[in-house]
Amino acid sequence: MSTQLSSASTMTDDGDATANQGRAGLLIRYLYLKVLLVFFTVLLVGLGAVFWVDQSEVEVHKREAVVAASLHGYLLQQQILRSLSATYALAALIRQGQGVVPEFESLASEMLEMYGGLSSLQLAPNGVIRQVVPVLGNEAAIGHDLLADPERNKEAFFALQSRMLTLAGPFELRQGGQAVVGRLPVFIDAGKQEERFWGFATAVVRINDLLRASALGEERQEGLEFALTRNHSDTGELQIIWASGKYKLEDSVTFPVRVPNGEWLLQVMRSDGWHSPPLTLAWMIFAVVVMAVLSAFLAFQALLRPLQLSREVASRTAALNLANESLQSEIIEHWQTEMALRDSEQRLEHRVLAQTKDVAVSSDALATDKNRISSD
Repeated sequence: MSTQLSSASTMTDDGDATANQGRAGLLIRYLYLKVLLVFFTVLLVGLGAVFWVDQSEVEVHKREAVVAASLHGYLLQQQILRSLSATYALAALIRQGQGVVPEFESLASEMLEMYGGLSSLQLAPNGVIRQVVPVLGNEAAIGHDLLADPERNKEAFFALQSRMLTLAGPFELRQGGQAVVGRLPVFIDAGKQEERFWGFATAVVRINDLLRASALGEERQEGLEFALTRNHSDTGELQIIWASGKYKLEDSVTFPVRVPNGEWLLQVMRSDGWHSPPLTLAWMIFAVVVMAVLSAFLAFQALLRPLQLSREVASRTAALNLANESLQSEIIEHWQTEMALRDSEQRLEHRVLAQTKDVAVSSDALATDKNRISSD
């Protein structure tokens, strides 16, 4: 009976141990899954925060670039219109003088200072440049037939047909340097039967003078890169008029600069790019990874403690169960021993009683024999 109880108890213990091991393994897997969940959650939230900070930086930098583009673009547009408006004053003098401008040299010199950004003023009767102020440095332009030059006459004919101020270029001047040229066709006795084409009042604006007058002369101004571009009127290809650095203004902000018979684009890009510096981004990402690892470690410690306590309770419970089982075995053995002793005592008592009966019978027989012998 004791063997059966012991065997049953052992089987129960083995089953409980296997079940406990299975539960412990499952709890461990859940623990690691929760830790990984905490790690990736913190990592994704942190990377999202880094992305948001970076995009905020991009928006701030682009807003600053838009403000700069608007400011310099407006100054550039106004300077072009202001400089080219000198041709209207010349045209008025030509019409008033019936094709003659007295003291053109002194008058043009004053106009150059007054309008600003101008490199020279020219008179081209019948499309041929005859007078230039200043002459020094512009000698090569004198005698140039604007209508006969196949490389330059497109804008001249357009101005003549439209009867409007037309901007040509930028191109390399015969006298050297890059410039744009404003040509205003002048008609004597306009609106009358005697109306005739006199020629062109021309204003030459060098690109460097124009940029300097519109506060775009300095490179890498305000931490920004600038480029002035246009679509070529003949080919339609992008033409770079001027750039403060190497022209690679991808994803730039633009400001349209309206000029006579066309439009330029002022493109602006931050010198160091729109995004946060790579080193700053690297440090932020590193901080996020460290935070994710630390969070996972703390979560592991927090989740492991109840599991350790559960294991300790299970271990102590198993020890108590084992002690109880041992005690029960000892009680059973003691009870079995006591029962065996009682059985032995009973057998001994029966033997003593039996022997006592035999002795009494023998004593009675002897007494009877003795009495019989005495009688005889």
